[in-house]
Amino acid sequence: MMNCTVKIEFASAKRLMGYEGKCGFLHGYRHAVEASFTAAKGKNGIAVDFYEIKNCLQKWLDENWDHNVLLNRADKKLGAAIEKITGQKIFYFAGNPTAENMAEYLFKEICPKLIKGAKCVKLRVYDNPDVWVEV
Repeated sequence: MMNCTVKIEFASAKRLMGYEGKCGFLHGYRHAVEASFTAAKGKNGIAVDFYEIKNCLQKWLDENWDHNVLLNRADKKLGAAIEKITGQKIFYFAGNPTAENMAEYLFKEICPKLIKGAKCVKLRVYDNPDVWVEV
């Protein structure tokens, strides 16, 4: 088995409800996602096509999180105001859009559906270039 990893960057805005520090305010991020998929090498010598991983994950991130607002489902009042004023789609989480919750959501809900014949074995969400969460 071989692990194949891609890294994708995207921008979003979020806030953490009930957090008393700066992250309790709506603010922007330049996130990165690093996803590793495992599979056996095929006849052509490739385990998982990097292009396929990157293309599928990038498409999902572009449609859902990139240049979007990520909020707690309980923060619908703010989300509705943003949608009304900007027309922007809001992505709601069951809890706060922490790097931990983002990583867990991608790892459990999104990545298993992305690449047939490969399994996501490690996923990182970078909050900044020097800090990350790994599942």
